Amino acid sequence: MSKRVEIDVIDDRCIYINDYRIAGSKPYVSENLKSTNYITTTDRILDQLDFEDIEKYILKKRGLQ
Repeated sequence: MSKRVEIDVIDDRCIYINDYRIAGSKPYVSENLKSTNYITTTDRILDQLDFEDIEKYILKKRGLQ
């Protein structure tokens, strides 16, 4: 089952997925930067990733590699 994913792009400076910064520098609240919000699903994101990379990541997280 696919889960809902929230993506926030803060003024072309950083990207958050579900309130976790994955790229860019941390913005300061006082900067009052423009934020754009997108909603998608885990299925749509995973469809764009390489299956072998996903498999390696899962094995690594489980301590099997």
